[in-house]
Amino acid sequence: MRIVLELLKENILNNVKNIHDRVKKPIIAVVKANAYGMGSVEVSSVLERSPYVKSFAVACLEEAIELREAGIKKPILVLGGMLGQECSKELIHYNITPVVSSLYQFDILKDKNIDFHVKIDTGMGRLGFFELLEDIKNHPNLKGIMTHLASPL
Repeated sequence: MRIVLELLKENILNNVKNIHDRVKKPIIAVVKANAYGMGSVEVSSVLERSPYVKSFAVACLEEAIELREAGIKKPILVLGGMLGQECSKELIHYNITPVVSSLYQFDILKDKNIDFHVKIDTGMGRLGFFELLEDIKNHPNLKGIMTHLASPL
């Protein structure tokens, strides 16, 4: 027996509306890992039409570039941050926002005109700052703060 997953565009849009109706906040659609195997370009192209989806989140810069090259216009957040100096040119060219989770990454971005989010470690012990440093907290390009919860609320 063959198992098939069928995604219906209108159902995806209806689900996003239902989520928005409950939380009353804009949604960041996480489409990392090929939208968890469902096709990041295909799913993002559908979600791009939703007024409730304000932006997308992906795992790495390559995934973000793939979405931009497929015509996705809404903001894209790279959850895995960026790895080196060479990434800053691509971040600017493709208008992609990285998540900064180390001083090394912050040092690369601090003198560039690149918006970024910061990851705070709230117990996972993997990535992120334990506290926001003054230089980061007061940086004009800091646009958001995020975490990965270590346990459910």
